[in-house]
Amino acid sequence: MKKKTLLLLTFLFLFSSVEAKVDFVDTKDHWAREYIEDLNENQLIKGYENNTFKPDNEILNVEVYSIINKIADFNQEEEINLKDEKTAKWYYEDLKKAQAAGYVNINSDFKIEAISRLEISKIISKIYNLNSTNNNLDYFNDCDSLSLSEKNAISSLVENKIVMGYKNNFRPYGKLTRAEFSKIISISQQELKLPEKDIEKDKDSDEEKESKEKLKDLIEEAKNIDKKRYSQESISNLNAKIFNAERVLRENSDYIELNRSIEEIEEAIRRLKYIEENPKLIFNIRDEDNEKIDANILINNREFINGDKIEPGRYFVIISAKGKKDYQTYVIVDDEEKEINIILEDEDNDLFKLTLSEGLYTDNGNTFKKNERVTIKFDIPREKEIDKFMINNREKRVIGDEFIFLISEDTYAKVIYK
Repeated sequence: MKKKTLLLLTFLFLFSSVEAKVDFVDTKDHWAREYIEDLNENQLIKGYENNTFKPDNEILNVEVYSIINKIADFNQEEEINLKDEKTAKWYYEDLKKAQAAGYVNINSDFKIEAISRLEISKIISKIYNLNSTNNNLDYFNDCDSLSLSEKNAISSLVENKIVMGYKNNFRPYGKLTRAEFSKIISISQQELKLPEKDIEKDKDSDEEKESKEKLKDLIEEAKNIDKKRYSQESISNLNAKIFNAERVLRENSDYIELNRSIEEIEEAIRRLKYIEENPKLIFNIRDEDNEKIDANILINNREFINGDKIEPGRYFVIISAKGKKDYQTYVIVDDEEKEINIILEDEDNDLFKLTLSEGLYTDNGNTFKKNERVTIKFDIPREKEIDKFMINNREKRVIGDEFIFLISEDTYAKVIYK
């Protein structure tokens, strides 16, 4: 209930009818100040009651949809099916408008979450009807797995200088901050022009509808296969094709991608490798008081159900439970049933939070144990270099493109580029 109330208050602060021009106390020296002021003056985005804007906070997808609907004057609505519509009252109308406009696909599994760089690229390219002359994105190392339509969206924004990457990466699944969003929207409005007619969602052709239904049935068939009868490798391949096919359906992909997914799943089913009877692997997991506890088990980074059968071989195992330290080990399984006793120790609760400014990231989240080794990495924009780097307002010397230290308190790291 607290989470729902917080989301409601956030939305009211952002979009309530208050004075348009606000001098935010936390944006005076911020790199995105001019973009934030531009959106604020045009009554597209607002701050909080204490005259803060919180520019480095992530922006939610529903907040973005509300602003996009205002910019493009999307007023038509299309019915949507959410699992719990009662919790969606304050953003429900904007979801229906976004669905009718066709720049997102709202299904029953929709979640309120921070929007990614990839999704905002797709939305902007859609509403401004942008197309790229180069879909390869060879200059970004982390976009190879994206679909052609996703690459086109990113490339079209890069070509129009709406977004930039970080060195050789774009970070498509990185979450967008309120400052970054303000910059993208401000530049888009200055440099691009909305089509004269409202963008209408493309109506599926009969062939696309038929392919969608076939793909849905095929996914259901693949999920119902008794996976214990087949090799782990062939099942992993099938699961990957199912995951990709569900993405294709969510994104309203075209006829070509739909049929490609159908072919991939059918091929993965044909390649399933039947296995002979395998031995069981059983973990007896207890706490330090010798009490039996439930735990999550990963074998070679895949979920494992305790007591299931497994192919003979050598495996890397991670066992985790709430409030306990993770247990990692290697297990060798032969042709006979194997039973292993595990004791999980209590987890240390002394944790510190790491907050990073734009241009910084870590590979290990934002909470750390006391005296844990922390590596802060720099996303240095093209043709830029580090001017200042500070830890809790104390300037630090940086060698290379990362900074390593032992964390002993809640820490705020900030970088300024020149």
